[in-house]
Amino acid sequence: MFHQHLVAALEAVLFVAKDSLPIDKISEIMEVSREEVAELLAELSRETESEARGIMLVEVDGGYKFATKAVMSTYIEKLYKSPHSALSRAALEVLSIIAFRQPVTRGEIDFLRGVQSDKALSTLVEKGLVSEAGRRDTPGRPVLFRVTENFLLRFGLTSLEELPDLDTLIEQERAAMGDEDWEQAQGVDDFDEKEGTLRSEEELIMDIVDLDEVTDMDEVSDMDKDTDEDDNVG
Repeated sequence: MFHQHLVAALEAVLFVAKDSLPIDKISEIMEVSREEVAELLAELSRETESEARGIMLVEVDGGYKFATKAVMSTYIEKLYKSPHSALSRAALEVLSIIAFRQPVTRGEIDFLRGVQSDKALSTLVEKGLVSEAGRRDTPGRPVLFRVTENFLLRFGLTSLEELPDLDTLIEQERAAMGDEDWEQAQGVDDFDEKEGTLRSEEELIMDIVDLDEVTDMDEVSDMDKDTDEDDNVG
């Protein structure tokens, strides 16, 4: 009986928590050992796997929290009367750069893309996929950006460590293409090692992003396009 009470208590704690809770924090709140917390989490996870439950227990960024199941998205959208809108390619590029390079400034994102990213960045912040992460200790103290827990949830990741290693992917891509084809792919006459690597990163990142796996982001929508006419530098 007491064990079931602890399972219910854990469910209540996770339900009201704004952010994911690590095992140590749950152990402190519930005054039980880490081992017992792990057992309670496992049992609660099994219970929420039932088709009769609309929520599930997920591990994200080293902690645990509840999330609605993807199959319930239609009802959630009706509740808030805001059907999902797909991210534009520009927003996906910015999101990918931040995920792999965080924390980064807007200026660094603009340099990597070759165009301004204000609109795309604002969209990501509004959707809760990106947030400010302090300021860089350089002249002007530019704002730094990082991805949020919501980003991890949307992409089905428990942590950023699950993302593939970009340097390895870049070297593999360059080896497969050969130096001459690699230089031509960069679209520059005088190939610059740093410039070429940065341009390749954006392309590789976009290849990695699997939109089919993203909750509420089925495809890049023409309605939400952030075109080069809006974003071009100068």
